[in-house]
Amino acid sequence: MKNFEKLICLMIAAAVLFAVSACGIVGNKNAGQNVSSVDISAQASDSSGGQGGGSGQTGKTTVNLMDGITAADVTAVDADETFTAAYNQFATGLFKQLHTGENLLISPLSIEIALAMTSNGAKNKTLSEMETVLFSGASRDVFNAYYKSYINNFVGNEKVKINLANSIWINAYRDDVDVKQAFLQANADYYGAAAYKAPFNGDTLSDLNGWVKNETNGLIDKILDRLLPDEIMYLINATSFDAEWAVKFEAENTFNGTFTTDTGDAKDMKMMPGIVRKYLENDFATGFIKDYYGGRYSFVAMLPNKGVALAEAVSKLDAATIKTFIGVVKEYTTHIRVPKFKVEYEEDIIPALAALGMNDLFSPDDCDLTGLAKSPVGNVYVDLVKHKTMIDVDEAGTKAAAVTIVGVRDGAAGYDPDAKYVYLDRPFIYFIMDNETDTPLFMGTFEK
Repeated sequence: MKNFEKLICLMIAAAVLFAVSACGIVGNKNAGQNVSSVDISAQASDSSGGQGGGSGQTGKTTVNLMDGITAADVTAVDADETFTAAYNQFATGLFKQLHTGENLLISPLSIEIALAMTSNGAKNKTLSEMETVLFSGASRDVFNAYYKSYINNFVGNEKVKINLANSIWINAYRDDVDVKQAFLQANADYYGAAAYKAPFNGDTLSDLNGWVKNETNGLIDKILDRLLPDEIMYLINATSFDAEWAVKFEAENTFNGTFTTDTGDAKDMKMMPGIVRKYLENDFATGFIKDYYGGRYSFVAMLPNKGVALAEAVSKLDAATIKTFIGVVKEYTTHIRVPKFKVEYEEDIIPALAALGMNDLFSPDDCDLTGLAKSPVGNVYVDLVKHKTMIDVDEAGTKAAAVTIVGVRDGAAGYDPDAKYVYLDRPFIYFIMDNETDTPLFMGTFEK
């Protein structure tokens, strides 16, 4: 059991890279809708139920920008080797940047779709950096077409429940900002994105988090703790996966085993024994494939060989490694033991994306998102890319979910070196003043 710590971490990687990343959308009701025809003063949406871009319930102050609009016909291109190689290169590159020696769980699919939607507002060097990092240099237009097909064609079955939904939330307090209709159009057409306009306040925070909870089937209950009233927009992807094994582990066979870390620390953990006939190996690891019901999705485990540290194995991951590792399946009777485990993960991934070469997107001075919005206050840029995930593996199957949120704001600070900041995040004194007489009607302190 000495290597089970390596196994669980790379099983998490494999599950997300090879199984959760395959989750698709069912009933993509907003795909291809024509945003240019919308009247944003329309009656607030009260939609609920269903799947796709905007099935989460919204409040009375939330305007559904997709209500009553028509579909547009756009090109869809099936995934091919170019798509797979670029996707896996981004996935493994980001995974290596985020690995710190702690449990790690990402959905490359969720992250890439949220950023691909954002790229539809990018121009010039900002766009070229995004295309290089996300698409291995291929054009955004090509990957829009790939994702149109990818999203529309991934479905589950009676024992594999999958969902993928996208939404854009626009701050009604920021009417000074010109959000570009072509940007909303592209994301409706290719990504089935719902679009909502609402004041960024507590009610809308509840709506946004409610949308997240609904689209992840309750597996992730929220993504934000607060909304900033000066933020322009949030773009969100939510992905969920709930699948039964093709052959379940027998619960009565689960036993108390030992999980041993790379440093030799041992902990008690429930182990599920079983047999599969899909064995994998390369020069630094062995592994297996265990199918979910229907065989379209699989759990892939990679266990570093004895003497190979987990960090070393992670460092070897790239698109070619994935291709060669899962590309040669050997039909041996393979006895497996899989720990029952739950992992939750949450991270701001901007530093990792910047390390991969995506820099201008996050710069108040250099970002070019003029295809997304124009603000009189300052340059528009991304100040948040937050990723939150969970996975639960047991005898019956696997539940997993991911949410990625991209925050967009205008960069007044990047253009005003004399700007001052007063954040009331420690005890303060306050007054309610009569401005005719310069006298306080009320005065007080807020201390805790």
